[in-house]
Formats: sequence, C-alpha cells, structure tokens
Amino acid sequence: MAPTEVEIGVVGKPHGVRGGMSIRVHNNASNVLNELDQWTATSPDGARRETWTLTSRRSPKGGLLVVTTDHVGDRDAAGDRRGWRILVSADQLPALGEDEFYYFELVGFAVRTEGGRTIGTVRRVTEAGNDVLEIDRDGGGELLVPVVRDLVTDIDHNGRTVVLVDDIDDIMADLS
Repeated sequence: MAPTEVEIGVVGKPHGVRGGMSIRVHNNASNVLNELDQWTATSPDGARRETWTLTSRRSPKGGLLVVTTDHVGDRDAAGDRRGWRILVSADQLPALGEDEFYYFELVGFAVRTEGGRTIGTVRRVTEAGNDVLEIDRDGGGELLVPVVRDLVTDIDHNGRTVVLVDDIDDIMADLS
C-alpha cells in the first residue's frame, strides 16, 4: 500500500541569519519542491510536525534548495530543524505513465531471482550515482543492488515483486 505522504527531502544546515534552511532533495530530477508553496515537516523522531508556507526559495546547486518559511525566523530556529523530514502528499506528485512508478512505491516489495529463489524485501531505494535497492535479506543482513536492467530484470507492480538475475549474489560479491 502506497503511503499518503512521501518524504522528498531533509533539512540541512542553516543558511544566513534570517532563518534560511538548506534542503537536500532526495531526487535531483524532481521539481516537486519547486512547485509547491506548502510542505509538511516532521522532526527526526516524528514527535513534532509543522506545516510550512514558503516565503522564498532558490536552488544554488543540484540537489540543494535554500528556503525560508513562515515557521522559521532566525538562524537558531533553522538550526533546530536540521534533520527534519520534508513530506508532501502522494497525490501532489506528478502523474506517471502506464509503465512508470515512484521508487517509494517499491518499499515492502518482495525480492526474488528469475529462478524463484526468495531474497528478501525492499527496505528503501537510495540515490547514489545509480539508484540502489536496499534489500533486507530474509536470512538477515542486507543486499545493495543498483537499479539497472542487467541486474533488475522485472518490477511487477501488481504482484509487488522485484525480480533480480539468478546469479545476483555472485555478481554483487565480485563488485565489492
């Protein structure tokens, strides 16, 4: 089941003395944060939640956004929000084509090989040059797999399954 809110960035260090905050965007190709004037922010532990209305924004370099909001008025307040998660409603995300999906939708998908061997469950997808599946192995431990066609042969959205090549363990061992 897809979440109703999606984390699309994290607050970084303060920027300036008037409450500016740097936001590290999880997907550099996304323009969602540039298109919305209101975001939800939660503290790292989830105990505090605020709705922020943006008063300014600029993108000084890829993957980074500098913003000011109605809730944060000075450098100390901006520093207090370092590590806060930036969330948007899933229905605010752009519509996708028939065979497209958002990576957050893969969280919780079962992972198996083409031959049917069970590997584990997708914990998350991270951007690290190539996008990488972080898989919790059923027997313990993790497996990191770049999302490339040579390794990920199928993503069955309806069946909530990611299919990897049969020799994925050997390939990933050779790469490490």
